[in-house]
Amino acid sequence: MKEVVLMEQETMRDGASVSLRQILDEQKQKLGVPELVIKHFLRWEAGEGIEREDLNFAEEVAKELKKREKH
Repeated sequence: MKEVVLMEQETMRDGASVSLRQILDEQKQKLGVPELVIKHFLRWEAGEGIEREDLNFAEEVAKELKKREKH
């Protein structure tokens, strides 16, 4: 259930896994306010937006060897 509840989702902060609720609680205490409200958020999925070209390793090695032969 933690994966779908915004306030319980885990994120990495300073090398440790913390929930958004923990981050907000820390900020409320730091700012001395009774409440913080999230008005907007964006949903990102791990690896989203990373475009990767599928390459054939053997072909890449052959290309590099040809380049080196020319020099």
